[in-house]
Amino acid sequence: NISGATTVSQQTTGAPVGARYVARVAPTSTAQISNFYQLIETSNVQQLWGKTVTFSGKIRRNASLTQDMVAVIAKSATVDAAIGSSWSNIGTTTLTNASMPTGTGAANWLDFSVTATIPADGTANTIYVGISSGTVPSGGYYEIALTQLEIGSVVTSFRRNAPSIQAELAACQRYYRRGQIYASGATGGGSSEVTLVAVQFPIPMRVTPYAISWIS
Repeated sequence: NISGATTVSQQTTGAPVGARYVARVAPTSTAQISNFYQLIETSNVQQLWGKTVTFSGKIRRNASLTQDMVAVIAKSATVDAAIGSSWSNIGTTTLTNASMPTGTGAANWLDFSVTATIPADGTANTIYVGISSGTVPSGGYYEIALTQLEIGSVVTSFRRNAPSIQAELAACQRYYRRGQIYASGATGGGSSEVTLVAVQFPIPMRVTPYAISWIS
C-alpha cells in the first residue's frame, strides 16, 4: 500500500547480494507522502499472537531525499483491516537520513530492522510492516530490498516462505490479478443490457474477487 501520488517501480541497478530486483518508491511529480506498507491478513497474524517478531530489510535513497525515515510495525483491531482503518505503532526504528547510502552499487545499502511483540488481546487482528517516509520531495526516491518478517528478535538471512518461485507466485496471485477481457454481444431488453463474461483465475482468490475497471 502506498500513500500519496507515488510510483513504485522495479529496478535492477546495484541490487544487493541475494536479490535480483529492488523496489523504487518515488512521487510522481510534486512532493508526496510516500509511505510503503505491506498489510498482513488476520489468518496469518493469529499465528504470531504473543510472539516477538522482527521486520528487516535494506534501504537506500538518492541525494534529493533529505529527511529521516522510520521502519514500522503497526497493529489494528479490525479483522483484515485496510490501510484506512485505525492503526497504532507497536515497534519503530528511525532511519536517519545521514545513515542511508546514496550510491547505486551492490554494497550501497543500509541494513535496518525493527522488533515488536504482537499482542494476543484482540488489538492486533491485522498488522502491517513497512517504511514511513513522511513527505518525499519532488525528485527524491528511496529503494528497498530483501524485506522479511520473521519470528524472533534476531535478523536472519533472507529466505522465501515458499519452497519455489512458482509457489511464491501462486501465493501472491491469491490477492490480485490484472488482465484484459474482451467481450461482445449483449442480452436483455428494453433500456438495459447485460454482458456476461467468464473469468478463470489461476488459483482460488483470498476473498470473492471484484473488478476495479472495465474496458469498453
